[in-house]
Amino acid sequence: MNSLYLLLGSEGALADRALAKLTAQCKEEKAEITTVAASEANPGDIADALAPSLFSERRALVIKDLQDLPEDSKDEILRYLAAPDPTMTVIFVHKGGVKGKALLEAIKKAKPEIVLCDAIKKETDKESFVKDLFLDAGRKATPGAVKALVGALGSDLRELQQAISQLSLDAPVGVIDENLVDKFQRGRIETTGFD
Repeated sequence: MNSLYLLLGSEGALADRALAKLTAQCKEEKAEITTVAASEANPGDIADALAPSLFSERRALVIKDLQDLPEDSKDEILRYLAAPDPTMTVIFVHKGGVKGKALLEAIKKAKPEIVLCDAIKKETDKESFVKDLFLDAGRKATPGAVKALVGALGSDLRELQQAISQLSLDAPVGVIDENLVDKFQRGRIETTGFD
């Protein structure tokens, strides 16, 4: 694992998926994981979480919604970036935009591994996302099933995630096809005024 990761973008479902994979890797390395919501951080909380371990154990810190970090706590991160701990992995989650931009630029200068979590707008990208989720769940789906799911739930990636998780658990063993999707979604389809 790298020592610094930056999950950057406004699509929460993508950030959640990336964060789940990174925390799973941390757990495989037997790292102690601490999660801090930036908006709730008091002065000293982040510095305490970043302080070197007395026992040189592997540790990880996840800072969610970095854009909401109070000014008082930003120096704690900047001090850490100047001298990172080799036994520590820090995962920053930032929704993008201009809020907290100076800190974001300082983190980028430290050369983290950046995972882009931008909103998915194209149908083909949504279909790729759905295929990847099925693979993550250890299942396969036909192209028709993927299209049916995107057609039914495509505007909300979190809802797509939940539907795929549910389908993967409840569907019989084998390839998931459009008939199963129709059965589980009961013909639900999104429409727009243009349609």
